[in-house]
Amino acid sequence: MRNFGYYLDFIVFPIVLPCLVVAAHRFGGSIRPLDSATAVFSGIFFWTFLEYAIHRFVLHAGLAFSADHEAHHAAPKAEIGTPTWLTSLILVFGIYIPAVLVLHVGLGLMFGFGVTFGYLVYSFAHYSLHQWNVSNEGIFYAWKRLHALHHFVGKNGNFGVTSSLWDHIFGTVVEKKRGYLAGNN
Repeated sequence: MRNFGYYLDFIVFPIVLPCLVVAAHRFGGSIRPLDSATAVFSGIFFWTFLEYAIHRFVLHAGLAFSADHEAHHAAPKAEIGTPTWLTSLILVFGIYIPAVLVLHVGLGLMFGFGVTFGYLVYSFAHYSLHQWNVSNEGIFYAWKRLHALHHFVGKNGNFGVTSSLWDHIFGTVVEKKRGYLAGNN
């Protein structure tokens, strides 16, 4: 993946998000705001689990994308990522269609909005953790610290990038003293 392709998620998925909302309300009938918000937040929560599971059980398990992920570990600032077309197919066939079939058109698409929003936050966070220098405070520092520990201390832990919830639940948290980031980006 080079240059434009590496950044395509940041163009495509911000366009997809309002399209999901419009489609949910146009084809899903009347959706109560509380139900819509519940579906969105459930999708975001589900994304945090997917983020953890994909990172741990696909990217670190010797499967199809493990070689690319190892290249990412070897060169964290390199433009290595999942192609947008593949992410789109996974979202459509793995999230949107099943969610619509299980929930209902409107709620399924709003759940898909939550998952897609979670993925976009993850993509932005992961990009910024590797490309930006961040101050020693705030959410970006916390994310960067945990992710740096994953890259440089324990590749078998800290699989969550935007949330450490699942690392805590499954006992895969890697911790080190607070000042760890000095010199490690």
